[in-house]
Amino acid sequence: MGYTEAKAQLMTVPPYACALVFLLLVSWNSDRTKLRGFHVFFCALIACVGYILLISTDKLGCNYAGACLVAMGLYPIIPLMLSWVSNNNLGHTKRAISLAIMNMFGQCFATVGTQIFKDKTAPRFFMGYGICIAFMGLTMVVSLVFTYLLRRENARRQEEFGDPRPLTATEQVDIIEKGVYDKHPGFRYFI
Repeated sequence: MGYTEAKAQLMTVPPYACALVFLLLVSWNSDRTKLRGFHVFFCALIACVGYILLISTDKLGCNYAGACLVAMGLYPIIPLMLSWVSNNNLGHTKRAISLAIMNMFGQCFATVGTQIFKDKTAPRFFMGYGICIAFMGLTMVVSLVFTYLLRRENARRQEEFGDPRPLTATEQVDIIEKGVYDKHPGFRYFI
């Protein structure tokens, strides 16, 4: 690209700075609204737009903007998914196993990511960016499907059990000892 080593290193800062600010804003809004699925969808859409910019042109400015959008889209998905899985799986064992499975899949795809960007496809990396666009599309579809299914289950529980009421300390201990957790009539899924 013609930059000195120091300038090239400095050029890596803005995408991560943008990602940090966006991650904090998205995480804050997701906790405020208690909605995870739509935030995951929106972040995946932003990353998809970034990958499309990267794959569609070799202009430096567009590629840099694409890199910023990819970072802004990808990085918030990780805490969103961790909190979504954690919020919807009650009980220590169930939560630990579900988080471990999610992390296992994430690490498998990280390994795949090291193999899809081949030197022979540089500088546009059609195969690598194409696969990333496909997975971002899959992320968008899955997040919307999960949101729909969890919303439907919450509506079923609302119709069957009515509004959830706050539990007393004794009731909370009883629920934990009996292992009821997310089967309790007052439990509602985070969507």
